[in-house]
Amino acid sequence: MMRWLDLGRCHWTVLILCMCTASVVFAWNTYGLVSLSMANIRFLESHGIVAVMEGGLLQFLLIGAKGLIALFSYLLFKGSEIELMQRWRSRISPRGQPPRD
Repeated sequence: MMRWLDLGRCHWTVLILCMCTASVVFAWNTYGLVSLSMANIRFLESHGIVAVMEGGLLQFLLIGAKGLIALFSYLLFKGSEIELMQRWRSRISPRGQPPRD
């Protein structure tokens, strides 16, 4: 695994900043993405080759790229969340036992 992908090595403040950034990127990219993609598909279906020549296929590819960016930002958010929860749970211990570090 690449060193920069190892979230266990990051400080907790960096993980929280990653979560905030990922949630903003996810919200920005997914706002109206479904309605825009459905409108683009209808445009491509109704106008055919003319729609492709007018840039409908390029727009469809850009919509797909926005979806991939949203997916990666969601995965970063969930990865940071899981790492923070594991750290928090490792500090909580049953009564009478020392905390696990």
